[in-house]
Amino acid sequence: MQLTEQPTTVGSIPRKIVHCASTEAATAAVGFLPVMAGYIFYGRWLDLFPQIEFSTWMWSSVDLKWYVVSAFTHQGAFSRSSSFLADSATKAICGVSIHCINEPGFWAILLASYLLYWLIVRLTGSVIGAAVGATLWLLSVPVLDAFAWQATMGDRLVTLFGLATVHAGLSAMRWVSRRATILRVATANVFVLAPAIVAYNSKEISWLLLPSLMLLAIALTDDWRLAPIIQRGSVLVAIAGYAIFRTIDTFVLLGESSGSQSLDFGGVPFHNAKLYIAYLTNHLYLGKVTKALLGITLAGMLFAVSRYRRAGREIRSQIQLMIWAALSLAGGLVICLFTPSPGPYLLLLPSTFLWIALVALWRSIPITHRVIRPLAGLGIIAALTTIMLSALSGSYSLYGMWCHGRITSDGPYQSSPVMCRSEPLSTS
Repeated sequence: MQLTEQPTTVGSIPRKIVHCASTEAATAAVGFLPVMAGYIFYGRWLDLFPQIEFSTWMWSSVDLKWYVVSAFTHQGAFSRSSSFLADSATKAICGVSIHCINEPGFWAILLASYLLYWLIVRLTGSVIGAAVGATLWLLSVPVLDAFAWQATMGDRLVTLFGLATVHAGLSAMRWVSRRATILRVATANVFVLAPAIVAYNSKEISWLLLPSLMLLAIALTDDWRLAPIIQRGSVLVAIAGYAIFRTIDTFVLLGESSGSQSLDFGGVPFHNAKLYIAYLTNHLYLGKVTKALLGITLAGMLFAVSRYRRAGREIRSQIQLMIWAALSLAGGLVICLFTPSPGPYLLLLPSTFLWIALVALWRSIPITHRVIRPLAGLGIIAALTTIMLSALSGSYSLYGMWCHGRITSDGPYQSSPVMCRSEPLSTS
């Protein structure tokens, strides 16, 4: 029998390149599913009247020159110049169109979900896990709260550009690891610093980015040799310098203004911690369901860590990434612990690390059977989806209680009653 050799090209393009390109295209297409879910769920609220605070920011006229100067000088206020620039640009483009005014903040979160999807894919290799994680993040309390309060442009921007900074850091570390020349290291530093400047001038939660990237340089190790870790860490010199400058500048402000001190340090840490844990599990208060979810998650993580020495190389890498994401989440919670206003929207960026940690935990499950592992994954996905969606629907759900609280309060959430009454879900 005569064997015929399979062609290795498609036209003039190698078949391997065609296959890789088609796989990447399919992966990119799957990433739009979370974006579509968010657009369908939140798109009906685009015509809300904007917040008074948001409107005040929008009508302040600043330009790019002002932004560059303020990004590298003492601001005399919290780092919000990215928000002011975005709001001024919105005013210039949209005028008084409510729908148009709401679009930038709307798409900032949707684009952040796409970046979260790709970050999970790049770190864990799981397309399904990334799609589910990004979708459930979009249907979580922090995102719901951010969509409802349109003054949180800073939280939206720090989430979008914070994830962009982590992407840039991951790419830079992998690029420099191949060949660490002075030119490469310098270029990588600029590449990481660019999105970080926008993030650090959006909200104080950006402070978690530098320690998170430093931990990522360690988490990407294979053999725990010091030289490769230092090599990866060399791309963080510029962002380290800028982060230290911006953080010191903020604390200088805190020393100058007692009002600013009470804004960031007037809360009760233990009370805030309980609320944040509840928010992360899509509940308003630390109840039985929240405690059960927390216990199961911690037990799973401890089990994975206990198997670290006996696990193979791939499983060990997932455990390392799980620990990195969990520590990044914890760092974000610590930054928010002392505020007197522990709103769910404060967790917009930190909560992204929760889903990275959960997908990495699932990937570290020691089940290699071609049937059992997918079934276990589907079971976990179904359970998480049920919990998240049940918290978002019904009179006694998170959404129902959240709307009831907003409608009956005179707080800053002035657009929330409009949103809640226009929502078809029952809130009575």
